[in-house]
Amino acid sequence: MPGDAGSVQIGDDVPNPFTVAGVLGNPAVNYSFLALAQNGCGASGPSNRTAEFDFALTPGSP
Repeated sequence: MPGDAGSVQIGDDVPNPFTVAGVLGNPAVNYSFLALAQNGCGASGPSNRTAEFDFALTPGSP
């Protein structure tokens, strides 16, 4: 959840679509995202979690 260890606020005005450069296709880096919105009326509840996970392919024997 936001505020937990490892969470990061990415900004006050985030573009749509939001992208993270250099992580797509990299099996050493995986991210999950949870969005919250806030305006003058208050904060929203958290969105559904979405994630980006990559894995390396290991060639098999012929």
